[in-house]
Amino acid sequence: MRKAPPAAAQHCIIRCHTVHAEYEPEFLAAYCADGAWAALFRRGDGYLGRELRALPDGRYRSVDRWRSQADWERFLARHAAACALLDAACAAFILDQRPESP
Repeated sequence: MRKAPPAAAQHCIIRCHTVHAEYEPEFLAAYCADGAWAALFRRGDGYLGRELRALPDGRYRSVDRWRSQADWERFLARHAAACALLDAACAAFILDQRPESP
């Protein structure tokens, strides 16, 4: 089993999502650890995985871990069009999405 680098060596992308209740199943399918976003991110070198957690207030927090910020930036540069397409496909599921600090 491959061991993840220490947390201090990782670059994390954290977002908080407010979801339309009627689209919650679709949101969960797209944003879960095995969902469409994780599948897209796995195309990038240095992607370590995703966690999706339900928050007490009904929102969700996603955490995407990358080996480094450089890996994340390289992924974005190479896959910007695919990210834009998936983002547009998922837009109806989300009322609000905000980045959070690690």
